[in-house]
Amino acid sequence: MADPIADPAVSWQHDGLAEDLARHLRSTGDRVVWCNIPLGQAGSIRPDCLAMDKSFASPRFTAYEVKVSRADFAGDVNAGKWRGYLQVAEAVYFAVPDGLVKRSQIPDDAGLMVRAA
Repeated sequence: MADPIADPAVSWQHDGLAEDLARHLRSTGDRVVWCNIPLGQAGSIRPDCLAMDKSFASPRFTAYEVKVSRADFAGDVNAGKWRGYLQVAEAVYFAVPDGLVKRSQIPDDAGLMVRAA
């Protein structure tokens, strides 16, 4: 499979975009990042990436939900699945490839990260 980082014409796959996001979040060295980690018993919420600021005084968790298709994004937003992450995280971001969604389509309580080509 071609690498979307090396060849921007290649579309992103979910796991590749999640790994790329995790690398980006770790790059500054001020966060601990987990991918695909369940936050409770079997069947509990499981963000694609969960980042925690490295701070003893005020650790802050941020959840990232990776979407590579409009149907998956719409299904998640319409079902409100992403709101469950606010139980454990202070913020939730949708991480998407460039051009997948517009900022106006993101719920008011969520953020948007776009992976440009």
